[in-house]
Amino acid sequence: MDLPHSTESEKALLSCALNEPEMVIRGIFSEYEEPDKLFYDLRLQSVFNAAKAMLDEGLLVDPTTMPPWLEAKGNGAISRSDLIDMWIAGDSPLNWATHAEMLMGLRIRRELLLHSVEVQNI
Repeated sequence: MDLPHSTESEKALLSCALNEPEMVIRGIFSEYEEPDKLFYDLRLQSVFNAAKAMLDEGLLVDPTTMPPWLEAKGNGAISRSDLIDMWIAGDSPLNWATHAEMLMGLRIRRELLLHSVEVQNI
């Protein structure tokens, strides 16, 4: 089953986070429970989780510091060039809430669809 998602919106949210990690990532974690579940694409979810972990460790979060950190943790799911492309595409970090809200709507739709399938299988 193809579940509702928007890779473009996920990348746009990550773009905001790469351009202003402290503001965007802390904002997302203060507004949403389990914010990593906003992401359907597991590769992008891992980048988001890595950015949060790097912030928690007091590290610089950008497209040049993330790939080595990810590789050291055994997660080379995304290339430096993909991160740079997201960073350069750079939506304004001030738009993070708009992207997160849309992704939250898609997350709710995914969860409802999955629950309806569970109910049908009872």
